[in-house]
Amino acid sequence: MGSANQLTVNNSIEHGVLSFNSNELKDFTIQTWLKTNHHGPLFQHYSQKNNIYFFTEVLSNGKISFTVQSNDFQNTVQSNQGGINDGEWHHVSLVKKGDEMYILVNGETVSTEQIKETCDLPIQNIEEILIGKNSIDTKEESFLGELGGIVIWDHALSQKEIIQYQKESITGNEKGVLVSRPFAIKKDQNTILSNNCIEDQFAFINIINDSPFDLKKADPHLDKISVQFPETIPAKSNLKVVLKNLTGLPEFYAEAKYTNRDTPEIELVIEVKKSLTPYKSYLKAPVSSVLERGITVKSSSKEIFDAELRISENLVILNAKNLNKFINEVKSQGFKGDIVTNMNYDETTRKANSTSRQIIEYNQACQLFNRRIQEKPLAILYCTCTEDVQIAYKTAIQNNLPVSVRSGGHDHEGECSGTNTILIDLIELSEVIVDEKTKIAEIGPGNRFIKLTTELAKNGVMIPHGTCATVAIPGFIMGGGWGPWTRSKGMCCEYLVKAEIILGDGSIEVISETNKPELLWALKGGGGMSYGIVTKLFIQTFDLPETLVKFELEWNLYDKHTQEIKESIPTIKVLTQWEKIITSENTSKLIGTNLKINGKPLKIIGYKDEKNNEPIYEAFDPNTVIHNCVMYGYWQGTQEQLTIFITQQFTDNNIKPEDIRIDGVGGIGKDYGANLMGSWDRESHHNIKLLAAGKEGTPLPADLDEPASHKITSRLVNKQGLEDNGHEGLLSSLTSPLILQENRLLGLFTYVTLGAIAGDFYKTMPLTERDKSAFPYKDKLYTIQYQTWWNNELKQKEELEDNKVYTRTNRALDWIEVSRDFDIPNTSGAFISFKDNSIPTKTYFAQNYEALKRIKEKYSEDQYNHLRKRKTII
Repeated sequence: MGSANQLTVNNSIEHGVLSFNSNELKDFTIQTWLKTNHHGPLFQHYSQKNNIYFFTEVLSNGKISFTVQSNDFQNTVQSNQGGINDGEWHHVSLVKKGDEMYILVNGETVSTEQIKETCDLPIQNIEEILIGKNSIDTKEESFLGELGGIVIWDHALSQKEIIQYQKESITGNEKGVLVSRPFAIKKDQNTILSNNCIEDQFAFINIINDSPFDLKKADPHLDKISVQFPETIPAKSNLKVVLKNLTGLPEFYAEAKYTNRDTPEIELVIEVKKSLTPYKSYLKAPVSSVLERGITVKSSSKEIFDAELRISENLVILNAKNLNKFINEVKSQGFKGDIVTNMNYDETTRKANSTSRQIIEYNQACQLFNRRIQEKPLAILYCTCTEDVQIAYKTAIQNNLPVSVRSGGHDHEGECSGTNTILIDLIELSEVIVDEKTKIAEIGPGNRFIKLTTELAKNGVMIPHGTCATVAIPGFIMGGGWGPWTRSKGMCCEYLVKAEIILGDGSIEVISETNKPELLWALKGGGGMSYGIVTKLFIQTFDLPETLVKFELEWNLYDKHTQEIKESIPTIKVLTQWEKIITSENTSKLIGTNLKINGKPLKIIGYKDEKNNEPIYEAFDPNTVIHNCVMYGYWQGTQEQLTIFITQQFTDNNIKPEDIRIDGVGGIGKDYGANLMGSWDRESHHNIKLLAAGKEGTPLPADLDEPASHKITSRLVNKQGLEDNGHEGLLSSLTSPLILQENRLLGLFTYVTLGAIAGDFYKTMPLTERDKSAFPYKDKLYTIQYQTWWNNELKQKEELEDNKVYTRTNRALDWIEVSRDFDIPNTSGAFISFKDNSIPTKTYFAQNYEALKRIKEKYSEDQYNHLRKRKTII
C-alpha cells in the first residue's frame, strides 16, 4: 500500500466539485460515509477527451448503482440488496480494477461485475468529480442526505484493505484522502456542500482484571484514538477507560494489545467499535488460552457505548490451583483418609502429570453402580470419620470448589458424583452400634445392606432395609426406603429418630424431635443431600423374627435354549391376583413383595407396502397377552406355612406357579446378609448363556448385584387400584415394538417391577402419625418401576465397544422414555429412589414439595446452595 500513488487535495471545494492535480485515473477506489432517506446521484466524472465516464447513485429502492462507460461500452453493477436509504450511516466503497467492478457496503462485497470491454485508456485530464449532482441529466435533483470522509484512491483496494482503512478512520491528506469531514448535501446548486461536524461519540469500557497477571500495552505506536487505552492493566484491578471519537466520522475503531512480561504466552487484544448506528457498536477481547474473558454490554446508543470487560485466569488452571490449595489445606488440618486424584499439577511450570497407577486407581474410584454414567471428579476423598467429612466439605467451599457426596454409589442418575467436583466418599464410615435398652441403632452412612443387616441380626434386631445388597443406607432412607419389609413395617424413613448432619455452613448438628424437628421430618423421605451431609443415622430397630423365608414364584418360563416364553397363563391373572394379595387383610405374613413382569416384543405379522416401510403388528389383547412373571417375597414364618399360602392364593385359583424357589432362610442366629440379601429382580446373563448352550449341570452363581449400565423410571398406583383400563395401559406398555427379539441372549433386559406399599403398616397407621415423615405416598398401593439393564457380566464389559448389545440399547432407552409418559389410568407421581432426571422434582415430593423448599431455606445454612444436584430441593 505504501508504494501506491496518492491523490492530493487542492484544498478548494467549490459548488460540490472536487479538484485535484493528477492527470489520469485508470484503476481507482472511491469511498464515502453515506446517510440518507432518499435517492439521487453521489459521484460523477466525465472526460470529453476519451469519452470515459463513471457515475454512481442511490436508487429509489435503496440499492447502489455504479456505472463505468468507455469506448461506447457501458457497464453497470448494482448492490444485491437495497435499503441503504434507511437513514443510518453506511460505509460505501466503489472499486474499478481492470475488467472488474465491485461494490462494498460496510466492508462486505455486495456485488461484482465483469466489464464487457476493457478500457485500455485511463481516465485522463481529470479536472473535477461532481458530488451530489448529475451534469448530464439537468432534471435530476441534488442528492439529499449526508456524505462524510470521502476518500479517493488511485488504485483498487482489496476487501482486506478497505476493512483495515475503515478501522483506522483515515482522515486528512493521508493515503489519498480528499475530503475529511462530513457535510450535508442540499438541493441548492450553489451550496451543495456544507461542513457540519458529527456530534461527539464516546465508548466507556470498565476493565476488571481478576487475574494475577499485570498486563502491559505491547504496541506503543497507536493511532490517536487507541492511544487513549491505559499503558498497564494491573493484576486484581478495576479501570475505567473513556474513548472519544476524534475522527469526525460516523464511527471510530480502537484497538490495543496487552501482554505479560514474565509469561509471554499471555495475550489480550481489546477491540472497540463505536458507531452512530447502535447495533454496529461492539467490544471484542480475544485472549490466549491462559486467560478467560467475559463481556457485558450495558448500553449502546448513538452517543454512548458502555460495556464491561472482565479478565480472569483460565478456569481450568484456576480450578487446578484451587485443587492444589484444597489438598494442602485438608492435609494440614489432620484429614485421616485417602485422597485420590488423576493428576499432579505444578503451578510453577503450569504442567500436569500422572502415573499409570494413579490413573488406574483414580478411574476405579470414579466408577458408579450405573456404568452408563461416567463422572470425573477433581478428587475423591475417602473420609474415615465425621471430622474428615467436615474438613473436606468446609475446605472445598472455602476454595470455591463444588462438592458431591457418595455413600454406596447407587444413585441411578449418578448424582452421588460429579465431574469437576470434590467427591466426599463416606463408605468407610461404617460403624454400627445398637443400644441394648432402646434398640436404637447408630449407623454410619457407609453401611451397605449386605453387611448392615448381618450386624443388626447379630443383635436380634432389624430395620426395613432394601432389596439390593450393595445399596448404602443414607440415600435409601432419605428417599423413603422401600423394601421387603414395607407391607409389615412401612418405609425405613418412618424409623429415623435422630441424625448427625453437616449443614451448608460446615457446622455439625444432631437433629431430633427436640432439635430442629422440621429438618428431621425432611430427612425422612425428602431426598438426599438437600439439607446437609448426614454422617450418622439413629434408627429405631424392631425385633427380628425367628424365621424368615425369601422366595420366588415364576410363571411363563423362558425356554432354556431359545429364551422364548413358554406361554401358559395370561399376565392379567397373575397381576390381579398379586394385587388382591397385597390389599388383603389376611396376608400379614407376606411382609414384603415385588412382582416382576418382563417386557416382550410386539411382533410384526406383515407390512403395509412392498418396501417393508410400515409394519403391521399383532393385535394386543390385555386379557390374553402373556409375559414372564416372577413374584419375589419375604415370608415371616416357616416354609410349610409358605407352601400353604402359595397353594391357597395361586394353585387353587388356577394360577399355579411353574417354578417355586426358596432363595434363603434367615432370622435370629443366621447370617442375614448372606441368606436374605440377594437382588430381587436382576438376572444373570451368565446363567442364560449357560442354559442356552445346554450346560444345565453347571453350577450357576447367584446374582451378586453387579454394577451395570441401566436406566430407570417410575410412577405409583393410586389407592383405588388400576382397575380395567389401568391394567390394559400397564400391560400394553410392556408389549412393545421397541423391545426386540433375542435381547435376552445379548444380555439386554427390559422389565417392570411392582413394589408393594399396601399392607398392615400403612393400613393401620393412625391419621395423627401419617404426617410424621416427608414420604408422600403412604396411600399408594405399589410402585411401578420400569427398568432396562445391559452389560451385567464382566465378559460383556471386557468386550468394550465390540459388543452387539449396542445395536439395541437406544431402542431400550426409547422404551423407558415411552413408558415414562404412557397413559396408565389411576397412576401418578414418581419415586425418588428410582430417579429419572427427566421427571420434574416436584413430582417426586408431591404435596410435600413446598414444605421441603421452605425447610431447606430455613435450616440448611446454605446461602449459595453448595448442597445441590439436579434433583435436590432448591
